[in-house]
Amino acid sequence: MAVSERRRHALHEAFVETFGADVAETAMDLLPPVGWTDVATRQDLDHLAVRTDLRFDAVDTRLDGLDHRLDGLDRRFDRMDARLEERFEQVDARFEQVDARFERLETQLDRMDGRFDRMDARFDEFGARFDELGGDLRRFVFQVVGLVTGAMATTAVVLRLL
Repeated sequence: MAVSERRRHALHEAFVETFGADVAETAMDLLPPVGWTDVATRQDLDHLAVRTDLRFDAVDTRLDGLDHRLDGLDRRFDRMDARLEERFEQVDARFEQVDARFERLETQLDRMDGRFDRMDARFDEFGARFDELGGDLRRFVFQVVGLVTGAMATTAVVLRLL
């Protein structure tokens, strides 16, 4: 028969009347808070311990499987890291080659720039000389043209006379 809260209270009151409040409190503290059918026995606890151990063993087995899978993932990531590191080293080496080529190209362009500067100076010098020779050259050209024209006219006269 299950003990109701009203019956527990009545028992407490009887203990108080018979033994006093202090003894009644001690007696009530020694009683289980619910009926005896709800109290676990040593056998219940042992059975619960076995079931709990089995569940923990199952969880441990699953965690071991996860550890194994994670170890596999770690190995894959390590291989990927190694490949990426190798590729980055190749890219870095390639950039170094490109940088060296740009430096050589820049050196060549600097040399060409110097050559153009020298050619520009020579053209400036040639232009100044040409300006100096401009008047003399025109006179010379007119004189040559005049001589050629005169020679042609003389040749034409001689050919008519013959």
